[in-house]
Amino acid sequence: MRGYLTKQVGPEKYMFSDSTGEIRVEIEREDFRGLKVDNKTGVEVTGEVEKDFMESIEIDVEVITAAPI
Repeated sequence: MRGYLTKQVGPEKYMFSDSTGEIRVEIEREDFRGLKVDNKTGVEVTGEVEKDFMESIEIDVEVITAAPI
């Protein structure tokens, strides 16, 4: 997916936004590999959809890179 990390909502939890809407993503600190990101930095994230009981769907990000949007 390509879009923006709009805000941090918890340890390793962020809101990801693109033209279709917003979803929570989990990104471990080491997955950034030195990439500096703010809410205006376009990113591409690849990961796995997770749905835990009594929680909303989120993406467990495996790869994040800077990307033109």
